[in-house]
Amino acid sequence: MNDCRVVLFEVAHDGDLHVDVTHGHETKLVNGWAGAGVPDAFVSNRTVGDTPHGRIVDHIRDMVFSARA
Repeated sequence: MNDCRVVLFEVAHDGDLHVDVTHGHETKLVNGWAGAGVPDAFVSNRTVGDTPHGRIVDHIRDMVFSARA
């Protein structure tokens, strides 16, 4: 079981799409992602503005299924 949340959002005056993947446990970071611990969770994030549309889901999937750290 992989308990996580995926959020896609935009930021005003920023043309990129932002993605947060939140896990209940720390995971290994995947290339292109940054991460930080927050109370009771670990959030990894990235932007996908320059990513070809067909690859966005692949990048998200890689982080969702990242191994425990």
